[in-house]
Amino acid sequence: MKRSLPVLSIIFGMSNQFVYANLPATITQPIKKSQIHKEPLMASHLPKNIAKRLSLSAPSSYASGHEFYDAKIELLDETGKKIIYKHQVNPRHHYTLSSMGPVNQTLNNIWFFRPDGTDQEFENDWDFDKCTAENPCKQITQKLVDEIHARAPAARLWVAPGTYNAPYVIQQKLHPQLLELHHKQNIMGRTNDFKHFAYGKDRPLFLGTLSWSDYTYHEGISATVENIRVHTSNNKAQAGDTFVNTNLYSTGDLNLDNCSLVNSSAHPGTNIYAQNVNAYQSSLKGLGPLVINIYTDDNIMIQNSILKVKGSHVSSLSTLSGEIVAFNSRFIVENESCYTNAIVSKGNQIYIHSSRFNIHSDGECEIASRTTALVVSSYTKDPYRPSWFFINDSKIKVYSKYGQAIGIMSSKLDLTLSNSKIKVQSFQSAAIGVATDSTIEFENKPSYLTVSSPVSADLFFDMDGFDSLKLLNNSNPHSQCVLNDTKEDCHL
Repeated sequence: MKRSLPVLSIIFGMSNQFVYANLPATITQPIKKSQIHKEPLMASHLPKNIAKRLSLSAPSSYASGHEFYDAKIELLDETGKKIIYKHQVNPRHHYTLSSMGPVNQTLNNIWFFRPDGTDQEFENDWDFDKCTAENPCKQITQKLVDEIHARAPAARLWVAPGTYNAPYVIQQKLHPQLLELHHKQNIMGRTNDFKHFAYGKDRPLFLGTLSWSDYTYHEGISATVENIRVHTSNNKAQAGDTFVNTNLYSTGDLNLDNCSLVNSSAHPGTNIYAQNVNAYQSSLKGLGPLVINIYTDDNIMIQNSILKVKGSHVSSLSTLSGEIVAFNSRFIVENESCYTNAIVSKGNQIYIHSSRFNIHSDGECEIASRTTALVVSSYTKDPYRPSWFFINDSKIKVYSKYGQAIGIMSSKLDLTLSNSKIKVQSFQSAAIGVATDSTIEFENKPSYLTVSSPVSADLFFDMDGFDSLKLLNNSNPHSQCVLNDTKEDCHL
């Protein structure tokens, strides 16, 4: 039996900086990232080393006033393959220029910042001569952010390499670094001349919390963050009506591209706390107890990203409802206690594709403590929001030295596996491959499930005890299961 996956509603109020293609109405084969994130290649997208090697004969991109001018380009790689999208460019590869279109104005309403800029203040409501490309502002202050928004809503804040401190604010007993931005007020890291995207260590570094919490009636809140780094440590703040210890906060949608976030704290915290999150080609690292990389009320989409957490009782993703979609990403959990989960969802739509999970618990703890890759409890009964839980072309490894190890726990949600590998191991407690009260189906290419423990090992566990667990081994050839070194076709 082959199941079809409905179109994923993965566009959460996206910025016009991104161009997304909906997934097909049915998923019957691996999804290429070009189907998910297509942005035409522009001269400004090129890393500095590639732009320099190409030696473009004329200015291909430049900033002037509050505007930016750019040209669409096409490259050829070393094999002669044409490169026409931004995501196809690899900074380590060599390219030749195939064609370049005319240089046109592509963006406006841009406000420029650079550490060697000047301290500037607006003189009146009609003053638009501040923070230009020719005369950038020095620091991003709360006053500048508010006055730019008053004159030019939905502004783009372009930031050159350097370190930018969010202002210290006084909030009752708290004294955090906090910058309150406004709806569609987007932040982009650029090279020192603003011509190109910033990459690697050239990306500007923000210290403190960046927050989007203003109320915008029916439109909601949306913001895009590109090509920057954000680091916080023990930075508890009140953002809107919520107390958070986070790098990025939003009461609406947050879109990330080419960002690096680090939250190192002795207290519970997150890297992102928002309604909806879309992270592309980014790195998130959480260090400390009870740290979660991304916490949302609704949807999470992760593409081509690395998410790592290290500490006690840590998690990578947590959502109260909605979708979790992960493509070509890595999830690393180094747990210093025993109870941890890579992904926790109370929603009813999960899709994992071409991703890797490595969950490792070494901490001493009670035998009943649990280390799990994915925990899904679906309470949604919406006929217009069909349920699905797909894992394709992925690898999941769960290891616990002292406590229980469980690959997947799923309640009231059927699981479909294709061409995936799950390995679960506990040295001093029970190990379970999949615990569920619903149907498990192996389809398309075979999957492999390995479970081992000297104490107690189960490939499958019926969570409600009423024979609700069903298994369909419909892959070709049949999927294989290994229980303490004994291999056979997967069956109940």
